[in-house]
Amino acid sequence: MPPAAPPQAAAFEGMSQPEPEPGPDGRPQRRSFSAAGEAGPLQTIIIAFICFVLLAGVGTMIYLRITSKPSRAASRSAQQLGDHNLSFESPGEPWVIDEDTRAKVGPPMIVAFKRTEPEAYFAIGAKDYDTREPRPSDLRSSVDHFMDHQFDEVMRTPIPDVTFLGQPAVVAFQFIGKLKDGTGIAGLCYAASYKGIGYWSLSWTGEKDAEGQVETFEAIRGKLKLEKGRENWTAKELPVRIFGGHAASYQLLDGEDMWKEPDAKERDPRDEDKNGDLLLVARVKQKGQDFAEEATLVAILLDGAGGDPLAQGRKYVEDQRTAQVKMADDKFTPKFLERSGPPDGDPPSNPLETPAPVVRLQMTVQGATNFSKLLIISAIKVGNRVVVVSASCPWADREMFEAKLMQIAGSLRESP
Repeated sequence: MPPAAPPQAAAFEGMSQPEPEPGPDGRPQRRSFSAAGEAGPLQTIIIAFICFVLLAGVGTMIYLRITSKPSRAASRSAQQLGDHNLSFESPGEPWVIDEDTRAKVGPPMIVAFKRTEPEAYFAIGAKDYDTREPRPSDLRSSVDHFMDHQFDEVMRTPIPDVTFLGQPAVVAFQFIGKLKDGTGIAGLCYAASYKGIGYWSLSWTGEKDAEGQVETFEAIRGKLKLEKGRENWTAKELPVRIFGGHAASYQLLDGEDMWKEPDAKERDPRDEDKNGDLLLVARVKQKGQDFAEEATLVAILLDGAGGDPLAQGRKYVEDQRTAQVKMADDKFTPKFLERSGPPDGDPPSNPLETPAPVVRLQMTVQGATNFSKLLIISAIKVGNRVVVVSASCPWADREMFEAKLMQIAGSLRESP
């Protein structure tokens, strides 16, 4: 029995194999790598050229991607600034657009720039509030958001009586603080509004480089200009809701669209005060909070005692508040401090006529902070009765409510 063919031979069995070419002596000549490679140098050149072309193509794509990213970012930023009625001349080298910093600082920042040697940053923000002017609290809360998000241990020094974009600056301060990695920094922050749009400017550098960068920051901020695309913009007027008295002829006007009259079955005015006639409640929920803050207003009907209605109303409210505190714990006695000067917080979004005089009181109880209140009182005479309005909120919420309480209390008037 003949021996089995090797596996390789078996694999090729039945296939015709080319005969070796005869050499000069007539013997079969085997091809060597050198013989087979007579065209080798040309093939090598062709392969090298193809590799070069491929590498050049890859390099070009990488270069275009790198160089087009800032260009796209610049184009997008310019468009966003234009959409917010701003023009801006880019500061140029050594400043470059920095998308990473813009993302870290977050909204409402639209564009951020960075330079090195020394390292410094400049960010511009804008937000369209559409139908209304941004409130001072809107501008401040956005500042607090990106400052808290970006820095630690911030100390602010206000800059008084300055403008930003030709408008009075609602926010203007120098600051020092630390980056999240502990590096000391110093910078400037401004905010203002115009025709329903809020604007922000934030710049910072290393603490040791701050003095040398102040003029640079000012120069860049000076390149921001308001355009004329909002000249015909007007705020949308809020509806004015009228609340009327039940047992007397008087009215209160709500220009903020925030006050509601609860169903008397759920919450009766006389639960707030034995002489209560009308109860209104306002609830405002802040971003990031689970529960709404609450302010209350009760209209009280008293028999006229002669003299100043407001003085009579104030004494009545103070006496009632004192009795409530004593009922809770007779060792406590409230104090009432009259407030003067501008109210804390935002002004009313929709200013109304306020014919009734008002008095503002800070109510404090030593050792019992839960009794601390802001009280706004107004009063007018209607026939032989005095209508007293007592509006209140927790003292800690005065920035949210003070101006609004003053407006609705001051809107008290006799029904036409």
